[in-house]
Amino acid sequence: MAKKLEEPSFELVEKHPEFEIRRYTSNIQASVRSQGSGDLVNRGSFQRIAGYIFGRNSSNQRIAMTAPVLMWQDDDGASIMSFVMPSAYALDDLPEPVDVDLQLAVKEEEIVASLSFRGFSRPSKVARLTKHLQSLVEQEGWQQIGPARLAVYDPPTTLPFLRRNEILIPVHMA
Repeated sequence: MAKKLEEPSFELVEKHPEFEIRRYTSNIQASVRSQGSGDLVNRGSFQRIAGYIFGRNSSNQRIAMTAPVLMWQDDDGASIMSFVMPSAYALDDLPEPVDVDLQLAVKEEEIVASLSFRGFSRPSKVARLTKHLQSLVEQEGWQQIGPARLAVYDPPTTLPFLRRNEILIPVHMA
């Protein structure tokens, strides 16, 4: 059995039939911003951040993998991928990235709407589920305040029916 990876901690704010509202605690994220989108961009971003946690950093230090891998598009259409660093680290404890485009930053506490789904996270499916979650959020009196993110919890080798994914949308009460 595979070792369970650390996940960001959150408090359940509201539970709805199809989604949840969660308050995530602050965390540190290692992120890469790349122009374009698609599998090649995602693979490249993943390899760059994985390189950092596997020792391609100023201290050659290995850092434990966590879940999920977060992916989204910014307002300029660039793709962003982030790994949440293990909670045992403060920002000053982490080694400096060797990759100058890899950024370490504190992600402040936030409230998000979360819609879980199984299977592949193809762009068309993610877009459809994001629109559905946006509609549900609005119906319940919440307002989206940032870009939707895809959270992928399992490696690509996981059987599709076992894959756990989520759409996360930052929100506040309208």
